[in-house]
Amino acid sequence: VIALVAELPAYGKLPRMGEHLAAELCRIFDLDAATIWVATAPVGQLMHLASTRQTEVDSEQTLLLAPDEPGLKQLARSGKPQPVTQLARSGGAMAQRLSTVGADLAVPLVSQEKLIGVLLLGAKRGGMRFSAEELELLTLLSHHAATVFENARLFDSATFEGLTGLYRREAVLEILDREWNRS
Repeated sequence: VIALVAELPAYGKLPRMGEHLAAELCRIFDLDAATIWVATAPVGQLMHLASTRQTEVDSEQTLLLAPDEPGLKQLARSGKPQPVTQLARSGGAMAQRLSTVGADLAVPLVSQEKLIGVLLLGAKRGGMRFSAEELELLTLLSHHAATVFENARLFDSATFEGLTGLYRREAVLEILDREWNRS
């Protein structure tokens, strides 16, 4: 599991990292599906990053959540995997959206006491339940994955202009300097 997280930065951009992580989680834990949502800065709106579910490709892949969303606060506060049924009891928009994703387990991605995203894991094939060791592994994986995702997001925001998608001035100057030295 640690090797899986260590190889994520090699995939470069967040969507490719998310696709790889979701596919590998399904393979390692023998899951029906895995979906990854990440929080956007600065408001914390959860956005779809990747999914192994074929039906997840609809145009409404964003979940607008208020900062005081009960299920989200409960998930972030615990820092540990939570059954989706337990989060659904808290009500709110998150509970409604979780029911459409078809997840059984929600794993918070928390870095420096800040919610970076959520791993939504489907049922295990064969009807097996997650063991205590698997839940502990998922907790460990989630902390490391949150750090990797946050670092990638910070790199993108420092390198690319959000509105145009073009390099920021500092990145252009660095590339020019490198090319000048190379030539």
